[in-house]
Amino acid sequence: MNSARKDNPALSGHRLSSNRDKTHGRIVAVPDTGHCLDTIQLDRLEQSFREWAGSSPRADVRPARRRILIIFLLIRYTGAKLNEVLALNPSADIDPKRSTVVFRGAGGEKKSHSREIQISEALCHEIQTTLTDPTYGNAMSQLAVDPAFVRRKFYERAQACGLAKRQGGPEMIRKSRAVELMRGNVPLPAVQMILGHSTPNLTSAYVTFSADEIQEVTRRFVEREAARRTSARNSFFGKIQAVRRGDIARRRYRDFVTKGLAAGKRPELTGGGLSGAPTAGRL
Repeated sequence: MNSARKDNPALSGHRLSSNRDKTHGRIVAVPDTGHCLDTIQLDRLEQSFREWAGSSPRADVRPARRRILIIFLLIRYTGAKLNEVLALNPSADIDPKRSTVVFRGAGGEKKSHSREIQISEALCHEIQTTLTDPTYGNAMSQLAVDPAFVRRKFYERAQACGLAKRQGGPEMIRKSRAVELMRGNVPLPAVQMILGHSTPNLTSAYVTFSADEIQEVTRRFVEREAARRTSARNSFFGKIQAVRRGDIARRRYRDFVTKGLAAGKRPELTGGGLSGAPTAGRL
């Protein structure tokens, strides 16, 4: 069960987060805890769904619960809207070989309004195993369920694991996934594509910066830039003009000879390496 989970860093309750170990030092301001679930809370909610889906002793109830679990997992890991998940045709829209899910536009077949989202192989395998389980018959061939019923079950699972009712809503889970991706340093255009937003503004609205946070971001950048220019002994700015293949030692000696002759010196190869000598005596 845990194999389907992502290895994303847990979100903290602080609004400003800095991934200092990352090479690009990206900083993301996370909304207040009450407006967004962190990764730990999302995992708790997922575990609540899994325990609930597997706890029913009735064979006629288990397929319905498993279907709700699949709907939750798709929203949790793709950031899709509830109506997009309910409109999926599992056999046509979930590709087990490529581990992708295709969400189609309102027209259903319009490519320009469709988007393909990558999911983990473990999650894809779990979904496919559930959807093709012969014990469920045709009960899992479609995900179409009454949206009000789905929301009610989402709210129940949130309250069962100690979260507020509204924190279990599909919109909250979708928003939390977006913040989780940005915290994991997924570029904003990629998060925009995953969520199906028409502009980056809709995606960036999920995170906010105060004036102090903007000042802190700027300060860290200029300090890092200054350190690289002044104190980094093995770091420098430059532009590659050409790449030449060949033996390094031989090329160094050839360059040394050329420069030595140009300076009026007689180049010599000594036991200690290369040396240069003037035409009359050694230096």
